[in-house]
Amino acid sequence: MLLEEVPVAVDSFHHDQCQAFFCSHAHDDHLKGLSGSWRRGHIYTSQITARLLRRRWPPLQPFLRPLEVGPVHRILLGGAGGLEIEVCLVDANHIPGSVMFVFSGFFGTILYTGDFRFHEDHAHLSVLPLFTRPNAELSRIFLDNTFCHPQFRHASRAEVSRAITKRLISKWPCIAFVAVYKMGKESLLAELARRLKTMVLLPKERLMVTKDLEIGCPFQEQPCNPQSAPADELRRRSLQGCIWAVSRRNLRKSLWQAAESGAAAHAIDPSGWAELSRKEYVPCFEDCHTVSGQEVPVFVSDDGVSHYPYSDHSSFLELVQFLSCLPAAPVTFIESLPVPGPFGYDGEVGMNRLLHEAGVPSIRYSQQGRMRKVDRKRTAAWTCSMELAICPAP
Repeated sequence: MLLEEVPVAVDSFHHDQCQAFFCSHAHDDHLKGLSGSWRRGHIYTSQITARLLRRRWPPLQPFLRPLEVGPVHRILLGGAGGLEIEVCLVDANHIPGSVMFVFSGFFGTILYTGDFRFHEDHAHLSVLPLFTRPNAELSRIFLDNTFCHPQFRHASRAEVSRAITKRLISKWPCIAFVAVYKMGKESLLAELARRLKTMVLLPKERLMVTKDLEIGCPFQEQPCNPQSAPADELRRRSLQGCIWAVSRRNLRKSLWQAAESGAAAHAIDPSGWAELSRKEYVPCFEDCHTVSGQEVPVFVSDDGVSHYPYSDHSSFLELVQFLSCLPAAPVTFIESLPVPGPFGYDGEVGMNRLLHEAGVPSIRYSQQGRMRKVDRKRTAAWTCSMELAICPAP
């Protein structure tokens, strides 16, 4: 995104007029325009993300500027005689290396969250040095709006992890196929391996990435692709018990291959989109695990996959909590506003609810390629009309 107030871009690398580039984390959708032949300028990011980018694109090494999380860094834009800005990196609690950016300079103070999962430490962002200076004022918040709708009520990742473990223990030993992206959910895999006292099998490329993350877990290279593995290999692994990380696209193929081979196996799809998966797949079994007093819903679709609401993004309630801990400031959504559909949700409803409950003055958002804005006065009227519509006449 190109920050209008500052001549820098965050998580977008195809701009020619920017004087500096910032990368919040190493997920593909935040690396648009980046490649091994990229030469547009310096890339400021966390130390872990810098290692990941260097491994993926070695020619980027001269352009990477890793920054430590916590301290305030001064950056001179455009070389000698250019503008100076200050930036502070905050752990975003999303995936390893993910950070928020707090920018400060002639434009005021701007918070760019990137993708994040609300953590209790985020409740104290307002005491950071860049927020507490004399005359410091939060000018704008660029917010992760991935799950900005009240229907998304995610339990904590620790609770969902315990719920998954509880289910697998009742089936153990077996092969537990777990759907993952190219990055992320490393802590879930490590926790499952620790609790089940087993190993995690990964594709070679993914295994190399984990070495940069310095996670203490028995990760091993998978002996073959699980969706085409020999029957003897699958039966042997199922008798020993193991966690096998696979892509979401290959999750069902792997489960079916194991079933046809006579190997005990279960498929786990841990995703914040679990609620919407009910529209995509037919549930044949629904349950609710109670972990530490928190209910964790799970449904098993008719193809045998267990769907758990494990999210690396903040839920709607967590977004409200996060904004309530900060000085009121205009918000810009990082992602385009979702639209209703079989595999989407009504982003306008979620946006208006967020405005009403978090008390921010306005929200800017992208819809069909155009930037739009809604303010709190308008959403207050909208909320009132909704309440009148649903309340029966006396």
